[in-house]
Amino acid sequence: LDRLFVNGLMWSAGVPMASPSHWPGAAQAAMLFALDVEGEDTYGNARDVASAFRADSLPITFFPVSRLVLADRELASDLAQAGEIGTQTVDHLPLAGRTPQDQALRLRRSWSEIEEWTGVAPSGLRPPEETFDMWTIRAWKQAGGAYILGSNEARSASPEIHTTVDGPLVLLPRLLKDDYDIVVRDVTMRASSLESAYQADARKMRAIGGLAVIAAHTQILSSEARIDALLSLGDTARAQGDWWITRADEVARWWVNRSHVDLAWDDDDVLVTIPSGYEVHGLWIDVVKDLGDETIPLVDDRSVDFLDEEWGMRVRVGSLLPGEVKRITFIDREGR
Repeated sequence: LDRLFVNGLMWSAGVPMASPSHWPGAAQAAMLFALDVEGEDTYGNARDVASAFRADSLPITFFPVSRLVLADRELASDLAQAGEIGTQTVDHLPLAGRTPQDQALRLRRSWSEIEEWTGVAPSGLRPPEETFDMWTIRAWKQAGGAYILGSNEARSASPEIHTTVDGPLVLLPRLLKDDYDIVVRDVTMRASSLESAYQADARKMRAIGGLAVIAAHTQILSSEARIDALLSLGDTARAQGDWWITRADEVARWWVNRSHVDLAWDDDDVLVTIPSGYEVHGLWIDVVKDLGDETIPLVDDRSVDFLDEEWGMRVRVGSLLPGEVKRITFIDREGR
């Protein structure tokens, strides 16, 4: 609220502002699919989802309960070929409220088990019941994790960065209903109704430019029709053309790197920099300023794509490599 108030004052005073666009490629909103893999009797469902998403070239992130999947090496291969694999802890017991030592032991074990099972260190944790506390954040970062997917109590539709002694950890918030909410709590049994509910929620998230977390469970995706409901949502988002559809780890990585983009005004130019150790790709800059109808931007004296907006202009910077500096200059269409 403080930032909104300050931005409102600056806008009213005509003070120019610039900030990195929320999502790469000037996307309007971001979407990720997350599947909880729970129960040995639902492994077939997990394989069906993995196969369908792989065939449709649709990104997805899986969150298995590590203790339940270790014996099934084939499942690890099937899921890894389709997308990212995180963890839903060792035994699917809630973490929040446990001692720091207990949480640290549990999360180190789950991280190690998933790494041993897949051959790849997991980045993401989906805590049971989506509940966690400050010790969960610290313990998961210390174990080697990069993000938590869970509830942020509807504070924001965007990711949050939490600072720990071991570095930043990203919270990816789920604000939309998942399949359990829709099918079980709302008693929506038809796959067509599941799809309609997902589509309605996605439209809301697209309108505000936030992160749409489409969450599902292997117990509920027990039919081809329900899996198709997810695929249809992905196809609709791709057809709209202004969604960034990606894996959870990519969202977390982007959000951390984006947070290190520094912008400074140099007279009427904007200097765009990023420190060593970070880089971004697909970067656009939102410039809030009265630029006039005949203004075009240059980045390092080269013409670039841009979008005129009511509040100013959105300028494509593209890639920004570690330690790199780029300059955005505004000229009229006659080159002045």
